[in-house]
Amino acid sequence: MTRAYYDHKPPKIEAVGNGNYLYRWDIQNEIINIMVEGETAPLETRVQYSCYETTIHGKPEYGKCVEAVIRESYTSNEEIALANKYNGYVMKIHDDSTIVDEYKDFLSFVSTVKSMVKEDLGIMTDND
Repeated sequence: MTRAYYDHKPPKIEAVGNGNYLYRWDIQNEIINIMVEGETAPLETRVQYSCYETTIHGKPEYGKCVEAVIRESYTSNEEIALANKYNGYVMKIHDDSTIVDEYKDFLSFVSTVKSMVKEDLGIMTDND
């Protein structure tokens, strides 16, 4: 996954004009120094913004946003392979215990993504 860069703070959700939307997350401001070769002091210091982004096809609903973010890190085949390997370990079909931490990391990632999307879309939860 690569970060996108902007000169202005981009919105979390942006219509792109064809019925699709960009969903952006982890928006961070970064101070950059514009240097001139041979100079020690920056010519200019400015703020730029970076984020991750993905295209949502159609209205940016919770489930679509969650799935799109997850697919930026894991393909559906990778997700199924993780679950199958974990289930194989639990059922004692194989003894590779490294899958336990790997699967926990995946589940933690999914939980974090769900919380982030709920916050970004302004969805209230029972805990609110």
